[in-house]
Amino acid sequence: MFTRTIRGPEIWRGCGGKVGVFVSGMGTGETVIGARRFLRKKNLDIKAYNVEPTESAILNRREPVIYYIFPNWIYCIPLHVNGLHMIQGIRPGFITPILDVSILDEIVPVSLKINSISL
Repeated sequence: MFTRTIRGPEIWRGCGGKVGVFVSGMGTGETVIGARRFLRKKNLDIKAYNVEPTESAILNRREPVIYYIFPNWIYCIPLHVNGLHMIQGIRPGFITPILDVSILDEIVPVSLKINSISL
């Protein structure tokens, strides 16, 4: 898994080994799962959070799904079709076979209804 061997160590080194929380969106699941596995080996107390668009919530809804099996992937599509969202890099309404949500501490819903943030 690329992220476990590259991204996880890169995050760890970039933060000088001072990582307390890892937050990621999820496309295939490789980044959040791979980095989480690496970081957990470094520190069991590190928390991992996945951000999921409310417009395309699959993981938070826990709905029944239909499985489509292809040569290299299994796509899980919810029986209730979720809405599209415009957040680039986050999964477009399906679950890949490498996704292991059991190692995440929380799945955080985010909405596109927030148009801007003032700092």
